[in-house]
Amino acid sequence: MTDRWQLLFRLFSIQFEDRKPEWWRDSRNFDAVLSALATAGLWKEFESYGIQGDPGSLKKIASRPDLVAKSAKWGAKPYVLQKGDDLYLAFNFRPDELTLAMRVGLSSFGRSKDGVLEQFIAFAGAVHGSLAGKAPMGPDFEISLSLDYPRPRPPHFAAYGAPGAIVNFYSKAFLDRDESDRGNWNILANHPLPAGASREISGDLLTIRWIETLQNEELLRRQRSTAEVWQNENLHTPVDTDFNDLGDGRVIFFGLRPHPPLTMYDSVSKIGYKAIVRNPDGSFERDVLDDAYSWLKQKAVPDGTPVEEIRFILPNRDSAIQLHGEASSRGVEAVLYMDNQKGLWNPFPPGMWIEP
Repeated sequence: MTDRWQLLFRLFSIQFEDRKPEWWRDSRNFDAVLSALATAGLWKEFESYGIQGDPGSLKKIASRPDLVAKSAKWGAKPYVLQKGDDLYLAFNFRPDELTLAMRVGLSSFGRSKDGVLEQFIAFAGAVHGSLAGKAPMGPDFEISLSLDYPRPRPPHFAAYGAPGAIVNFYSKAFLDRDESDRGNWNILANHPLPAGASREISGDLLTIRWIETLQNEELLRRQRSTAEVWQNENLHTPVDTDFNDLGDGRVIFFGLRPHPPLTMYDSVSKIGYKAIVRNPDGSFERDVLDDAYSWLKQKAVPDGTPVEEIRFILPNRDSAIQLHGEASSRGVEAVLYMDNQKGLWNPFPPGMWIEP
């Protein structure tokens, strides 16, 4: 059974030169990763290795030297070290890079959550210390957690890695390659951090911990939100293109056809769209609303066409916000509005959000 508490380390990627012989033919390179596992106290936890996605390829690990020797003869494929279902290290051998992703189920691992977090941080530092002089590392280099948290609206594209990481690592050798990244290094290394966060610079590795402990779920959610807000504001990241600057979510639709009395109908998902007009006095067409609520209750329009959900379409954002409370209480899935380019937007997009 998969653990609900999943801690994930991700390094995408360690960037080697694309040349013959491939970087892993020099066994010292992959041995540096296994040595980092040993430094962090994680190596002894793994029991088997094989090709990722092919359970039949799994073999018992004899020893670290034996695995290192074998790896120098492998092809360019994704591989895995693992123990059962809740501990694995996935690593992808590519001619120009090595990617790493390690996951552990915290309660089934049999150690304190905070202890495992410290081991992951130690692993990141050891990998960087061993290989930083040979290959730049980035842009994704972080530790994250499988715990939902309220995200800021509008969400932004993350500058490096995934949003909401609980620990971010930044390699100066990687960021030094680009002028804007060099500017971001100065921000990350020097700008004041929010309460509860801390930074450490060891050589060319900058570590920002957004949390100090995994013991308090409420604090974890709050700090992950805080981290994303800080990064959006200080790294000037662009808004996710599926949202507008107000935080409204873009509605993607395909195959809609007119189907009176519905304005439009999606025959695949059985979703009906109904345009609603707001009267000059600010009220809405009550008979049209009541008809739509009736169709939703009956799961069909009068001609028998099935309707699983109904979405209202309003002429502007203000009217959509005004109608949202009533409509959602009657089971309407979404109250949308249309922009000047006939795009549809949801001012209350699904998800866990910090309200804008």
